[in-house]
Amino acid sequence: MKNLNEKKKNILASVLCILVVTLMVVVISKFLSSKLLSKCCYDDSSCKNVSSNEFLPNSMLLSSGAYECGKDFKEGTYDITTASGQGLLFCDGKIKLLMGVGDIEKYQVNCSGVYFNKGEIIHISDDLVLIMVKVE
Repeated sequence: MKNLNEKKKNILASVLCILVVTLMVVVISKFLSSKLLSKCCYDDSSCKNVSSNEFLPNSMLLSSGAYECGKDFKEGTYDITTASGQGLLFCDGKIKLLMGVGDIEKYQVNCSGVYFNKGEIIHISDDLVLIMVKVE
């Protein structure tokens, strides 16, 4: 009987520990996501779905939409990586890539050294989310 009560206490303590750790992970992830993905834009007049990472100041997180170089992001060379989802990255006459995560045979995960000139517009479709890091 004593062993049974000790086992129950140990199981209860383990479950409680798991719940506390899970709660901590949720709270920490919410805090970090609010800090890392704070709303900002290159030009305050046209804030869209652009987020900046304070730990990588030359990076942006872009979701579905259209973004104009010189207005939504600075002119220059970028390395582009898929953060999540799948869709098309398109810039007239420059790039047309089916990017995404999951099927590596079908989707391109990253693209390096793409130069965007002022006035060029990039389009991101569907649920694709990209990380653009300015390298120049």
